[in-house]
This record gives sequence, C-alpha cells and structure tokens, in this order.
Amino acid sequence: MSENPLPKQHSQIHTIILPTMPQPDTIVAIFLLKKFGEELFPGVKTASIKLLANSTDADDAFQKEQEGHLFIDVGGGRFDHHGKKTTASFLVSEALGISADPALAKMLEYARRDDMFGKGTISEDPIDRAFGLSSLVYHLNRSLAKKPDRVVEIVLPLLVAHYNEEYRRTHDLPQELEQIISAGNLVSFTVKQDGSKKLKVVFIHSDNPSMAGFLRSQDGGGIDVVAQRSTGGHVNILTRPTKRIDLRALASFIRLHEADMSGRKLNLPISELVRPGRIADIPEWYYDHATNSIQNGGANPQSVAPTKISDEQFQKILKLGLSYKTPYAVFSDADGAPSPKREKDTNDAGVEEYEYFLEIRLPQDSAKEISAHIAVEEPGVKLHRSENFHIPLLHLGRHTEADMREIIRAVRNVLRRFDPFDIRLDNTSFSEGPIAGYENGKAFYFTIDNMHGVDVLSGLQEAVRFALSDARMAFRDQEFKPHLTVGSVASNINPDVAEKASMRVSPFTVVIPVKKIRLTEVRKTSFGVSYRARTYFPLGIQEDDNNA
Repeated sequence: MSENPLPKQHSQIHTIILPTMPQPDTIVAIFLLKKFGEELFPGVKTASIKLLANSTDADDAFQKEQEGHLFIDVGGGRFDHHGKKTTASFLVSEALGISADPALAKMLEYARRDDMFGKGTISEDPIDRAFGLSSLVYHLNRSLAKKPDRVVEIVLPLLVAHYNEEYRRTHDLPQELEQIISAGNLVSFTVKQDGSKKLKVVFIHSDNPSMAGFLRSQDGGGIDVVAQRSTGGHVNILTRPTKRIDLRALASFIRLHEADMSGRKLNLPISELVRPGRIADIPEWYYDHATNSIQNGGANPQSVAPTKISDEQFQKILKLGLSYKTPYAVFSDADGAPSPKREKDTNDAGVEEYEYFLEIRLPQDSAKEISAHIAVEEPGVKLHRSENFHIPLLHLGRHTEADMREIIRAVRNVLRRFDPFDIRLDNTSFSEGPIAGYENGKAFYFTIDNMHGVDVLSGLQEAVRFALSDARMAFRDQEFKPHLTVGSVASNINPDVAEKASMRVSPFTVVIPVKKIRLTEVRKTSFGVSYRARTYFPLGIQEDDNNA
C-alpha cells in the first residue's frame, strides 16, 4: 500500500464510497465531511453515497479520489481505519483539523465505542438498547436495504442537533459567561446549610435559558444554586438535584420580602409560607417541590409579574434563606413537604381525635453520620431525610385529647423509671424488604438486635404496654421489631424497578444516646399527613405529672 499525502484541495467530490450499509462510525465520518469538509473536499456537502462490493487497492482509491470518488473505511485509502487501531470518523476529523474540538468529543467517542467494542449503547435495559442510535441505524439498514443515501439522510439531522447543542455548551456558553463576568453581572458566594452542607451559589444576569443548566454542570463550575435574573426583571432559582438542597426557608423569606416590597400585609403561618406551589397572596412565586426550584415565571413568565426585590436584597435573602435552619416541626415527616393548615379529625360523636405513636428521634449528628454512609444505587429509591430518622416504639392508635392526658400521665410515670441508654448501629444490620409501615412496598432499614441494644428497648416498650393496659387505655397490638427505616420504594411503581432498587451502605458504627422518648401526633391535612411532637418524656427524670 503506497502512502499519498493529503492534497490541499481536491477535485470536485460527487460520490462517497462505503464498503457496507452505513454504520455509526461511517455516518459520523460523513457528517464531519458534509459539515466541515467542503473547503478541502469541494462538492462533498452534496455528494451521493454508494456501496462498493469489492474493495480496491490503495493506489486505485487515491486515483479515484481525484476523479470525485471519496472512499471511507474501504480500499486502504486515507479514511480506511482497518489495521490502524482508530476509526474512520477520527481519521476524517484529523484530516479536517477538528479532532480536538470539544463539541465533537462525545460524538467521536460514541463512534469509537460502537465500532471497536460494539458498545454504542452500554445500558442493558431492553428499552434503552432498542431506542439507542446504534440499534436504530441497524434497523434502518434492514428496512432500507440498498438505500444508503436514505439512511444517512435520516440520521444526519440527529447528529446536527447534537453538535449544535454541544457547541453551545462548549463554545457559546463559556464565552457568554466570560462576558457576563467581565460586565460585573455575576456574584458568587458559598453558604453552609444546616451548619454542614457547603453550597456554591451564583446570582447572575442573563436571558439565556441554558445558562443555569450550564452553571450547574461540571463544565460550568458545578454550582449548587443558580439565581438567574432576566432583563425583564424575573428571577428564577434552580438547584443541582443530587445535592438535595432544602429551599423551604428560602421560599418563605422570598415570599415575605415580596409582599413587603408590594405593600401587602400577610397573616400566614410559616407552614403556608413554605408550602409548595403558588400562594394566592404572593402569585409572583411558584415553589416547585418536584424540581426543587423557586420560579418567578420560569422561562416563559407570560402574565407573571417580575419580582420587586432588588439584586442586593436578593443576594442577602439567598445567603440567609439557604443557611437558615428550617423549623422542621412544622413539616410532614412523610415526604419532607411543608404541612398546610390542618383539618380536623372527628370520631362518630363529633369529638376531635388523632393518631399517636411513641418513637425515638435520632440526634441530628448521629442521623447525619448514618445518612452520609448511604448511597442510592438504583432509580425508584427514596432516601429519607436524616432529620426524620426515628425508631418506632409503640403505635397508640386514635385518641381524643381527654384520653391523651391520661395516656401521657401513664407513660411519663413509666419512662422516668428508665435511665438514659445507648443504641449501637452499624452497617452489618442493614436490610431491605417489607417492614412495619411499608407492608405494601419495599423499605430499607437497620435492625436493632441483641448486639445493638434491643433488650433495653424491648423492656421499655413492654413496660409502656403494661401501664396502658393497666390504665385501660387502648393501643395497637403489634409485634415489636425495633428498626430504623432510612429509605423506601413506593408500592405503585413498576415491580421490576422496585425489585432492582437498592441502596449501598459503607462501613460505619454509630452510638446513639437515648435520653428522651417522643410522643408524635399524626393529623390529616389537605396535602396528606403531617407529624408533630405532642410532648417528650425525659428518661430518668422526676417531673410534675400534671405537665401534659
């Protein structure tokens, strides 16, 4: 095979020759030639595509190239990658001087992976594989046999769209960001949420709807919270999903300041100010719990009025709201969403009654340490908030306020006889499957057995049961299996997803001091169920029995 240098300019190219029906690698090579190769290969932009059943030698390939036939992956020509440990698309990119373009990096890697390893689509999911580009090209070749032009015609717009988006991400957005920074229209700072979670925050002026996404990506700096103000004055706040940022306090501060700037008087409790959705008294702001964002009209504000909060005020609110410790007692423990105004529950006699249970709430330092060692392995798993980690002791059922006064006296009288104690938890006790409260779904939990302090817990729980029975107070009779639930899978998701859903726990050991027991009240609300502390029972402390 003779080596022929690439001439500076070729004769008019009218035909691209392929050895077989188009493959991802050769389609990418054709895209590069048609997009970037017109100057070096005149006519290639409109060249037709034909198949060559019998390959020719290198001299014929180079000779025919001068006659308007451009060979790709065949004939030992300059774009034939066989025996070269590379791909045809990469050879084309090198010839055109674009192999280092970051906007082409993913496309060239896709072609390499598909051609050399058969892994154009890595996912083992049958749906992903069926609708991956490699599979679609394969089926196009079967349905359009002997029509290579048509196959390429169908696929090229997808590669064009991909390249345009990558170019915006790797060229346009970085350049625009530099201009914004030079003009002084970006302010960045860091805050600590709940005293430990460090957040990178940016307040920026930009009308580009892609800017917030770029800033949150690794290429844009991995910003955790982006507050973006448009020229129209609207401000939208977006967060990195993986950071699990609590926006509730921030939402309440923004709503309060918006009302103040507009001269509106608010008489709303904190549970309303942190509520997801839109509040009628402050229609400018929508707190989206699903996307964990706070929007002043979103990308298309239409009739939503822009905020009256100035840049300087907004930056102060961001720092305060993101670092403020949210009063969790007003929120639902079930899903982390705010608890709206409570609705009354009544029995048949019209007397209010609510559900109650006894539990051990983990100290926040212990809960956070446990949570830090847990990683979600599959989609469909919900990792519970560490502030809600608790060990259930006894479900008391539904009771009126009159009944609860008697129950509180009986329970306090028992629990003050028990001294504070420790519970030990480590990764060896981690389990998954049905558990109390998740009978129709899948839960992830730590069991508390003989090695971890179950004897004290069982004795304490049995003493409470005996005291309530003696006082003729009802409670739910349930087998006692002490556990700490840290995650769950919804019962209504696809069974296959639920089966695969898992969590990974790294080695740890935590000693949890138990100094008090919490009595929790469960109430129905217009948004579901809320949980609040009815009272606490300190262990080993003599108190006034009338303090209920």
